[in-house]
Amino acid sequence: MIRQRSLEENLYKEDKEIFLGDGAVKIFLNTDSKMDDVSKESGAFLDYVAGRETEDSYVKKLQNAVDRAKKNREWRHEYMTLLMRDQENIEKGIEKGTLQERRKIIIQMIGQGFNDGQIMSVCETNEEEISLCRKNMRHMI
Repeated sequence: MIRQRSLEENLYKEDKEIFLGDGAVKIFLNTDSKMDDVSKESGAFLDYVAGRETEDSYVKKLQNAVDRAKKNREWRHEYMTLLMRDQENIEKGIEKGTLQERRKIIIQMIGQGFNDGQIMSVCETNEEEISLCRKNMRHMI
Protein backbone atom coordinates (compact mmCIF):
# COMPACT_ATOMS: atom_id res chain seq x y z
CA MET A 1 0.00 0.00 0.00
CA ILE A 2 1.37 3.40 -0.97
CA ARG A 3 0.77 6.05 1.63
CA GLN A 4 -0.24 9.49 0.45
CA ARG A 5 1.99 12.20 1.84
CA SER A 6 1.33 15.81 2.62
CA LEU A 7 3.56 18.54 1.24
CA GLU A 8 4.91 19.14 4.72
CA GLU A 9 6.17 15.61 5.32
CA ASN A 10 9.84 14.74 4.90
CA LEU A 11 10.74 11.85 2.68
CA TYR A 12 13.93 10.10 1.67
CA LYS A 13 15.03 11.43 -1.72
CA GLU A 14 16.47 8.21 -3.11
CA ASP A 15 13.34 6.21 -2.31
CA LYS A 16 10.14 8.26 -2.34
CA GLU A 17 8.35 5.45 -0.47
CA ILE A 18 10.37 6.09 2.70
CA PHE A 19 8.67 8.68 4.86
CA LEU A 20 10.91 9.93 7.63
CA GLY A 21 8.08 10.49 10.07
CA ASP A 22 10.41 12.61 12.15
CA GLY A 23 7.76 15.14 13.05
CA ALA A 24 10.17 17.91 12.07
CA VAL A 25 8.80 21.32 11.24
CA LYS A 26 11.00 23.69 9.32
CA ILE A 27 10.80 27.42 9.73
CA PHE A 28 12.97 29.54 7.47
CA LEU A 29 14.03 32.85 8.97
CA ASN A 30 15.70 35.51 6.86
CA THR A 31 17.55 37.47 9.50
CA ASP A 32 19.37 39.64 6.96
CA SER A 33 16.37 40.88 4.99
CA LYS A 34 16.38 44.60 4.24
CA MET A 35 12.59 44.63 3.84
CA ASP A 36 10.56 46.29 6.54
CA ASP A 37 7.73 43.75 6.44
CA VAL A 38 7.72 42.44 10.02
CA SER A 39 6.60 43.94 13.29
CA LYS A 40 9.09 45.61 15.62
CA GLU A 41 8.83 42.61 17.97
CA SER A 42 9.43 40.11 15.17
CA GLY A 43 12.40 42.17 14.00
CA ALA A 44 13.86 42.07 17.50
CA PHE A 45 13.43 38.28 17.59
CA LEU A 46 15.14 37.94 14.18
CA ASP A 47 18.00 40.08 15.51
CA TYR A 48 18.27 37.69 18.48
CA VAL A 49 18.34 34.65 16.18
CA ALA A 50 21.07 36.35 14.13
CA GLY A 51 23.12 36.99 17.28
CA ARG A 52 22.64 40.74 17.26
CA GLU A 53 21.99 42.73 20.44
CA THR A 54 18.48 43.99 21.06
CA GLU A 55 16.79 45.88 23.85
CA ASP A 56 13.41 44.19 23.35
CA SER A 57 11.96 43.01 26.68
CA TYR A 58 10.58 39.74 25.26
CA VAL A 59 13.94 38.86 23.72
CA LYS A 60 15.67 39.59 27.02
CA LYS A 61 13.23 37.25 28.80
CA LEU A 62 13.85 34.63 26.14
CA GLN A 63 17.63 34.92 26.57
CA ASN A 64 17.27 34.59 30.35
CA ALA A 65 15.16 31.45 29.89
CA VAL A 66 17.75 29.98 27.52
CA ASP A 67 20.53 30.76 30.00
CA ARG A 68 18.58 29.12 32.85
CA ALA A 69 17.86 26.03 30.74
CA LYS A 70 21.54 25.65 29.89
CA LYS A 71 22.40 25.70 33.59
CA ASN A 72 19.56 23.43 34.72
CA ARG A 73 21.13 20.12 35.81
CA GLU A 74 17.80 18.26 35.88
CA TRP A 75 17.00 19.34 32.32
CA ARG A 76 20.49 18.38 31.12
CA HIS A 77 20.18 14.98 32.83
CA GLU A 78 16.79 14.39 31.20
CA TYR A 79 18.19 15.43 27.81
CA MET A 80 21.14 13.07 28.13
CA THR A 81 18.83 10.24 29.25
CA LEU A 82 16.63 10.77 26.20
CA LEU A 83 19.70 10.97 23.98
CA MET A 84 20.96 7.65 25.33
CA ARG A 85 17.52 6.09 24.82
CA ASP A 86 17.43 7.37 21.26
CA GLN A 87 20.90 5.93 20.61
CA GLU A 88 19.80 2.56 21.98
CA ASN A 89 16.70 2.59 19.78
CA ILE A 90 18.80 3.53 16.78
CA GLU A 91 21.19 0.67 17.50
CA LYS A 92 18.24 -1.75 17.67
CA GLY A 93 16.96 -0.45 14.36
CA ILE A 94 20.33 -0.86 12.73
CA GLU A 95 20.52 -4.50 13.81
CA LYS A 96 17.28 -5.14 11.91
CA GLY A 97 17.87 -2.63 9.15
CA THR A 98 18.71 -2.65 5.50
CA LEU A 99 20.77 -0.08 3.66
CA GLN A 100 17.72 2.15 3.18
CA GLU A 101 16.75 1.88 6.82
CA ARG A 102 20.32 2.67 7.90
CA ARG A 103 20.35 5.76 5.69
CA LYS A 104 17.02 6.83 7.11
CA ILE A 105 18.51 6.54 10.60
CA ILE A 106 21.61 8.48 9.51
CA ILE A 107 19.40 11.27 8.15
CA GLN A 108 17.43 11.34 11.40
CA MET A 109 20.62 11.50 13.44
CA ILE A 110 21.94 14.35 11.28
CA GLY A 111 18.64 16.15 11.83
CA GLN A 112 18.94 15.62 15.59
CA GLY A 113 22.40 17.19 15.63
CA PHE A 114 24.59 14.11 16.07
CA ASN A 115 28.14 14.65 14.84
CA ASP A 116 29.82 12.41 12.26
CA GLY A 117 31.78 10.47 14.88
CA GLN A 118 28.64 9.58 16.81
CA ILE A 119 26.84 8.59 13.61
CA MET A 120 29.76 6.44 12.45
CA SER A 121 29.98 4.62 15.77
CA VAL A 122 26.25 3.97 16.09
CA CYS A 123 25.48 3.20 12.44
CA GLU A 124 28.72 1.44 11.56
CA THR A 125 29.09 3.67 8.52
CA ASN A 126 31.68 5.97 6.99
CA GLU A 127 32.03 9.65 6.11
CA GLU A 128 31.15 8.99 2.46
CA GLU A 129 27.73 7.56 3.33
CA ILE A 130 27.05 10.36 5.83
CA SER A 131 27.96 12.90 3.15
CA LEU A 132 25.57 11.22 0.71
CA CYS A 133 22.79 11.39 3.30
CA ARG A 134 23.49 15.10 3.91
CA LYS A 135 23.23 15.79 0.18
CA ASN A 136 19.92 13.96 0.05
CA MET A 137 18.65 15.97 3.02
CA ARG A 138 19.46 19.25 1.23
CA HIS A 139 17.49 18.13 -1.79
CA MET A 140 14.52 17.17 0.39
CA ILE A 141 14.14 20.67 1.83
